[in-house]
Amino acid sequence: MSHDLVGHNLSPLRVAITEHSVRSYCRAVGQAWDGIVPWLYLAHAGGDQVSSPDRIDRLSGRATLYPLPGSFKRTLVGAMEWQFGVRPRVGDMLTIEARYTSVKEKRGERSGTMIISTLELNFTNDQNERVALQRLIRIHR
Repeated sequence: MSHDLVGHNLSPLRVAITEHSVRSYCRAVGQAWDGIVPWLYLAHAGGDQVSSPDRIDRLSGRATLYPLPGSFKRTLVGAMEWQFGVRPRVGDMLTIEARYTSVKEKRGERSGTMIISTLELNFTNDQNERVALQRLIRIHR
């Protein structure tokens, strides 16, 4: 199992926020571009660096960038929590640092064994200001 990942930093990502990428995001979600980077744009930041094999739109998000090692048939996002700091801006270069804060095995009478992991992602800008903190609780089967 992957308990040895808990507390260790994973490879960071560097993501440039370009006007083109924000406009593309806004168009995809049906939101008018008003010059302000939407907070939920961050949910897709970095998703173009690695794509989930079963998605062709390359909007898979970081859940596939930081997969939990193991042979799982599926992974579900059970919960997602955001804490926002300074607003991201076009032209910012973000660093996304990730680490697993918890990996636990659970056994259900009907569903069998599952792994529940918590992945924490810290977004900072070039001034080392926190832009956002995201926690993903994922269920692996």
